[in-house]
Amino acid sequence: MTEAALDWHTFTSAQKTPIPDATSAGRPPRAPAEVDPPLHTAYRDLLNRFFTPEYIRRIEPVIRRTARGLISRSVSLGEVDAVESFTFLMPVQVQCIFLGISVEDAHHIKTTINRIIDAGAAGDSATHKAANDDIYSVLAARKKTPYDANDLISAMIHEEVEGRRLSDDEIAGTICLFLQAGHGTTTNMLGSIIRHLATTPRDQKRLWDEPKLIPQAIEEKLCPGLAHRRLRDSRNGRRVLHQGDAQPTVARVERTAHGRTATRILSGSGRPRQLQPCGRLPAPRAAVALPGDPQPGA
Repeated sequence: MTEAALDWHTFTSAQKTPIPDATSAGRPPRAPAEVDPPLHTAYRDLLNRFFTPEYIRRIEPVIRRTARGLISRSVSLGEVDAVESFTFLMPVQVQCIFLGISVEDAHHIKTTINRIIDAGAAGDSATHKAANDDIYSVLAARKKTPYDANDLISAMIHEEVEGRRLSDDEIAGTICLFLQAGHGTTTNMLGSIIRHLATTPRDQKRLWDEPKLIPQAIEEKLCPGLAHRRLRDSRNGRRVLHQGDAQPTVARVERTAHGRTATRILSGSGRPRQLQPCGRLPAPRAAVALPGDPQPGA
């Protein structure tokens, strides 16, 4: 995995990275996740300042208010569907805050991204284009506002990458990448965490008793499934890795039909090969509690 991450001459990201690849055939790679150096490095130079701890701390109070507002609403209703009332709404509202889009548009943005994903998987180019037009509308509206160095979309519009301004297609692709990668996976992960805590009272009690473990417990539950593709044949020990094969950057931890935790190993083609039981996940290591976290019983 380390070799795949560092040797982009052999393991490229520029031929799309999802496993499985359900994107439409004509959809170009989206920066920065789906480009190689030196373009990747230049993109990261522009975007990195928006992903620093200092930048996130600036919007953290708004994110916390959003989460607590959704949770308070759910509690007031007595009994709710956690996905419908919280995990569906929370990620996209945070993304809107991050991108400077009105939170009132969050549900529409979520629906738009789902249409893009579904149309791409189905090869429905007409619906795919129509849904993408909504992203271009967001971009067009932002281009009418003054340059703001603290706004990610504004920075992509007005600043340069490798000595040139980014095209609308490039900016819209990055916005789509951010929204697609950040809303579906986060919704699913939040739902998985809630389900795990609801069905594993011992783990839930441990986090109530030791809230300092919460950040590390969250880290243990995060596990995306992306890959690099090989540009030439190579070897991993005795195994020959062929050109065009996918090299997973991480394994996926999933639940089997019997409720057991297992690691899904991906074959060279990117297709699931087998499930290997991995037993109980290691106990979370101690971590610093985030400021403002509710105390047990609060």
